[in-house]
Amino acid sequence: CKVCGDFASGNYFGALVCIPCKTFYLRYSHGRFTFECKGNQNCEITVTTRIQCKYCRFMKCKAVGM
Repeated sequence: CKVCGDFASGNYFGALVCIPCKTFYLRYSHGRFTFECKGNQNCEITVTTRIQCKYCRFMKCKAVGM
């Protein structure tokens, strides 16, 4: 997965990602939510940390082309 490094299951929304990241992006991509990073807006997104910062995960989704 280009977002978290997990096993990618397919090309979704323009990027090779796993099902959890696909579902995350699908759920939050409509713009009805606002996220705030409690760090410095560059949290590491991995399989084990992907649930800790929605802001940085969403920004990484955008950065990989979703």
